[in-house]
Amino acid sequence: MKRENYLDTIKLVACIGIYLGHYIGAFYNFCEPKPDLSIYIIKAINSFPINILYSSEFLLTQFYIISGLLAGRKNIQNKNELLKQIIRRYLRFVLPIGMVNLFVFIMLKEGVFCTEVAGQALHNMWISSYYSSDVKLTECIVWTLALSPYLNGPLWVVKYIFIGNLIVYLMNYLSNTNKSLLLMIPIIMYLIYSLSNGFSIVAFTLAGFFVGKYRSTNRSYKYDLLVIIVLLLAFCGGHDFIVNTIAKVVPIVNELGYNSTWLSIYAGLIIIFLHSAIITRNCLEAKWMLKINELSFFIFLIHWPLICSFSLRLYLSYNELYSYTEIFIYNLILTTIVCIVLAFIVTKIYQYLAKYLKKEHLLFGKLKI
Repeated sequence: MKRENYLDTIKLVACIGIYLGHYIGAFYNFCEPKPDLSIYIIKAINSFPINILYSSEFLLTQFYIISGLLAGRKNIQNKNELLKQIIRRYLRFVLPIGMVNLFVFIMLKEGVFCTEVAGQALHNMWISSYYSSDVKLTECIVWTLALSPYLNGPLWVVKYIFIGNLIVYLMNYLSNTNKSLLLMIPIIMYLIYSLSNGFSIVAFTLAGFFVGKYRSTNRSYKYDLLVIIVLLLAFCGGHDFIVNTIAKVVPIVNELGYNSTWLSIYAGLIIIFLHSAIITRNCLEAKWMLKINELSFFIFLIHWPLICSFSLRLYLSYNELYSYTEIFIYNLILTTIVCIVLAFIVTKIYQYLAKYLKKEHLLFGKLKI
């Protein structure tokens, strides 16, 4: 099946947005009292179109939906194929996470992180809570295999995405074998809802499966217009404007005010409309972006340990020499450059490792049940 490159670009944008959200959280949002950051920077952060990148909830929802959509494209006909897809998906998570966790473990042993000192200087208790205790190698291995976020905070979403993918694979398999067993899916979802605070992630991943099944196959410029309308509704006050206008006549409409639920709905609509758009989709599939898109997952994996080490050390080294706004900007630029370079290097190492393991049949072999 032909690769939909625009989905890779959305994932890249999502990972960049998550990185920016954590950077701004470390150096402004979670600081109490707030540092003396330029009012122009604050306004820029909260204005269109930068607020799209800064809206991690919107971008993460798209990430979950795309994950389920891609998992739903697998045509699983038998138990052997089901097991193979599950193992492939797990290894696609655990190998990159293991590589980064190993670096984090070494950094912890070498005392590279400075979250406690920097957290006190920034009055940021949130960032002070990370990388403040020693870790054993056995713990590092166990947490990696369990897809645990202990060594890398943002990874808390990964295990729930993986669970969502498992359900999608199961749905694919059951729909091709015994459709009556699909009735088990609501029961599984209820159990996840009862036992886990990551239910929404699993639900959005599952929603991606249905988005992939029911997207329009006809491309048209009207979908470009719909993409613009959704962005205006989500990030330019369009939603509240419409609600407030209608509420003057029908007051009960006030209950439909803008919230995280609407943000998630708009995130899903963007995925649906982009598939059939022409101009916006072509822009997202530009050839020069294809190589950059490869870096998305490692940008996601690397950015938090990098902020907690490199960025914080830069701040501590220069906070008395420059204004806070200058440090905020220069630090962001340098951290971004280092993050991209490291992501490029680690991506190449991972691609070589995956190619070697596949060539030597060390990953899958002949799986039989």
